Amino acid sequence: MVSGAVGGSLYFKGDSLTINPNTSISGDLNYDSPIRATIGDAVTITGQVNWKRTEADEAAAKHEGGFWSALTWVASAKGYLVWNIISSLLVLIFILIPFPTWLVLIIFWFILVTAGNLTLLLSRPLGYATESVLSERFFPSMGLGFIIFFLAPIMAVVLFFTLLLAPLALALTMLFGVAVFFGGIYINIYIGRRICMLFGRGAKNSPGYLCFTIGMTVLLLLSIIPVLGYLIVCVSLMTGVGALLYALWRPKLSPAAEAVAVAG
Repeated sequence: MVSGAVGGSLYFKGDSLTINPNTSISGDLNYDSPIRATIGDAVTITGQVNWKRTEADEAAAKHEGGFWSALTWVASAKGYLVWNIISSLLVLIFILIPFPTWLVLIIFWFILVTAGNLTLLLSRPLGYATESVLSERFFPSMGLGFIIFFLAPIMAVVLFFTLLLAPLALALTMLFGVAVFFGGIYINIYIGRRICMLFGRGAKNSPGYLCFTIGMTVLLLLSIIPVLGYLIVCVSLMTGVGALLYALWRPKLSPAAEAVAVAG
């Protein structure tokens, strides 16, 4: 939504644009959107209005709109409370009652899907940046991740046996765990998006919740394979962690460019 006076041309890329009444734009209005902009009364636009319809984003919104709404509710205070109660009950049940492996796998899948999609919902810019790194520097990311996986445990053990630096060892271990979690989420959506693209789904700049679910499911099924599945999961996590570090270290975008990237 845009209000007030814009001292120049306005560029927008996203789902929908609303120009509020009595807004003035001293230049062109250029916007990429699945639908036309809503322009209120007494709006003054000095230049031209250029609309580029983004049909791919519109199709992605149709396929993922329902999932987005569900995730928004889960991320709310009420949804978060319900999710914590359910998770706590599931953990208690699994402790008290032995279940068959296939049922444990299904519950584990459900937890990963929910946690992963919530992470994507709350960290979209970082997710896009990590996906971009995976597309451009896949094998360097794998190499960096291998180094991190090799050095982090060794450094944590050495610091742990140094009494003064034991708290640092704990912090390093926790940070490594967070990096593995986020790296695993982003490598799953990278894999899933490429599977989705084979079927004409998963636009590059869409949130990709369905694609993540597909990628995570494929990787979870591969993990069942003895030895080979373990290696596939390890290499995937290494690559995701390496790409995450590259994304955090790469130069920051200018505010205007970052706003366009986030809006997309």
